Amino acid sequence: MFDFSFRNFVTLSFAKVIFIIAVVLACLWWLFAIISGFGMASIGDSLSPYGSSGGGTVMFGVMALLFGWIPPAIFLILVRLGLEFSVATIRTAQNTSRLVDRSAD
Repeated sequence: MFDFSFRNFVTLSFAKVIFIIAVVLACLWWLFAIISGFGMASIGDSLSPYGSSGGGTVMFGVMALLFGWIPPAIFLILVRLGLEFSVATIRTAQNTSRLVDRSAD
């Protein structure tokens, strides 16, 4: 962390941890969408002056279950692309500095 010459990069060591955190957040996101969808169904049934709506509001939960994974998947793809770009850039910089060091000898 206190390498002021920036010879060592911390991104390479943190990339795996960042992606694991992103996967956990994506799973929690999808779980929250499912719980919210079925929660809206139960609230909609309890607030209806006519009693139960016959399962029409359960559709929110079913839609979240079937299609709620798409936004977290897009999030994971974008995080992975960003991490791969960062790691590739850092590895390119490391390899370039090795070539410069070899040519200086």
